[in-house]
Amino acid sequence: MNKNASAILIVSLLLISGFTISIYATNSIGIILAQPFVGKIITSQQIPGNPNTPGVRDLKYTLGYVKNTFLRRGVSGLGLLGISYALANGHIYVIKHLSDTLDSNTVSEANTTTNIVINNIQVGPFPVSMAYDPLNGYIYVASEGLLNTIVVISTTTSKVIKCITVGYEPDAVAYDPLNGYIYVANELSDDVSVINGTTNTVINCIQVGTYPDAITYNSVNGYIYVANSESDDISVINGKTNTVIGCITVGKDPLGIAFDPTNGYIYVTNAGSNTVSVINSKTNKVIESIVVGEEPAGIIYDPSNGYIYVSNSGSNTVSVINSKTNSVIENITVGKDPLGIAFDPTNGYIYVTNAGSNTVSVINSKTNSVIENISVGSFPDAILYDPSNGYIYVANSGSGTISVISTSSVVKLYTITFIESGLPSGTTWTVALNGTIETSTTDTISFNEPNGTYYFSIENVSGYAAIPSFGKIIVSGKNVTQEITFTVVNQKPTSTNTELYAIVGIIIAVIVVGITVFLFRSKR
Repeated sequence: MNKNASAILIVSLLLISGFTISIYATNSIGIILAQPFVGKIITSQQIPGNPNTPGVRDLKYTLGYVKNTFLRRGVSGLGLLGISYALANGHIYVIKHLSDTLDSNTVSEANTTTNIVINNIQVGPFPVSMAYDPLNGYIYVASEGLLNTIVVISTTTSKVIKCITVGYEPDAVAYDPLNGYIYVANELSDDVSVINGTTNTVINCIQVGTYPDAITYNSVNGYIYVANSESDDISVINGKTNTVIGCITVGKDPLGIAFDPTNGYIYVTNAGSNTVSVINSKTNKVIESIVVGEEPAGIIYDPSNGYIYVSNSGSNTVSVINSKTNSVIENITVGKDPLGIAFDPTNGYIYVTNAGSNTVSVINSKTNSVIENISVGSFPDAILYDPSNGYIYVANSGSGTISVISTSSVVKLYTITFIESGLPSGTTWTVALNGTIETSTTDTISFNEPNGTYYFSIENVSGYAAIPSFGKIIVSGKNVTQEITFTVVNQKPTSTNTELYAIVGIIIAVIVVGITVFLFRSKR
């Protein structure tokens, strides 16, 4: 978990309501080891609800804090779910929202050890987002319905202890560890309510831009950044004074926010302009606008390589941005309509939900290639990593389920074998594959790698040329063999050749002398 994620200690996201939780595990009975896999459904648990309740309006939902990632996207459907992880008890809290059916507006509490729903907590109408306060152990649930409230749940008793009135349609929630305040973005009143976690009262109301949808905390300067999707800007709030100290114009329809603690930059996805705005948090100015794929939505920072990963829902790709140069270095093809994105620090993999293909693509951040595609429920969108158990939680909006994927499974590896010919027996030769170097004095060099794209190069051997000397290898569900042929170059003359050259030279000299003498006598 990166520094900012550790500071906030809150993972929260939203999705259309559902009725089952699917549990994924690895290396369990029933898994066919010969097939590429990361997880497999082994059981499911019911979340009470009314699946026949029709949707009554077009709803918006926000992917809240997911490893510094925020996302908002409009949908129509039955309602919303929110997921939040509480460090106090290690439980996952799930919002259930079924349109105007008030008795269905609950928060389900799941034990992450057993992945079983152990409680359903009644909250207000239209719950949409949650945040966790580690100081008091409370969960703050945003309800954007008639009450416009934040419902406070104690993780000790699993009961509602207070309802706090905020602005109109609270849509995103964030926690500031420096002052202990909860910040609530109110979508239709265009403001941010500030709640004191000690007294659970609103102590301030800060006017921001139009339609605030996403919110994040910057651990470097202590500022709160609010993405306003309709006014196309970012409001910067000083957590010490709770005042807006800046308004940063970005691209059209900003939806996602990620923070890079290594350079202090804020990265904002602009769905309407197909760009990512780079904000220097020291000056709070846009220093770069990076062109990515179509309709960029989710965004996340990978601390293992320092890259920024952007899901482009319109072009079915993930753009990889080098944060040192702020340039796109790779565009990875994934499934249809990629939305949510999460990073697992234990294996260094990036997980991307593909809403249009009902899968989760697993990207190896070392090779920036897709190594697996996991089938999940219908229309997966939100996704988060739970550090307490190492599971990935996927929100399936279309089927109303949450798929829980264990990331500890062994990803299928395949052998890439390089076979050389042309070198004398015992000659040392070397192959570099995506930065990994192997050397051998035999005629083979092998690598074991998952599915993906790999680039190789052959080191020079004195007196020989390798054909090919470099190239690309694609691993797709089977072992790969690459032949390398060494040919002799710049061969030095042997002693036998030297003697031959000397004899030929003498013969030529004699002939030349003979011809010269003949010509001289003929003239006389």
